[in-house]
Amino acid sequence: MKSTYYVCRYNYRCVIYGWDEKCVQSEDWIAQMRVDQHPPGRHQPFYNVLAHDGSNRYAAQVSLMECPSDEMGPIPHWEVGKYFTRFTGKNYIPNAPLKEVYPDDP
Repeated sequence: MKSTYYVCRYNYRCVIYGWDEKCVQSEDWIAQMRVDQHPPGRHQPFYNVLAHDGSNRYAAQVSLMECPSDEMGPIPHWEVGKYFTRFTGKNYIPNAPLKEVYPDDP
């Protein structure tokens, strides 16, 4: 998995550690988060991310963009070491278990 550093338009920095081809959350969650009000709604990739505030989030592809180089830096999240071996200054390098889950990702 190429886990590139991202910034979300909802003003948090994060790193991706997993993804789904479409939203797999409950109908209640989808309604509460108003997922279908933002095209393409639930029919787009959704990513499991570790956010810089220490939270774990489920983010729609449309809400993520690459982080500008002047905002690059490590994510101070306690679970980073669970999925990654190191931070290169731009990308996090996935560990062996994460590579096994997503073997086809670059």
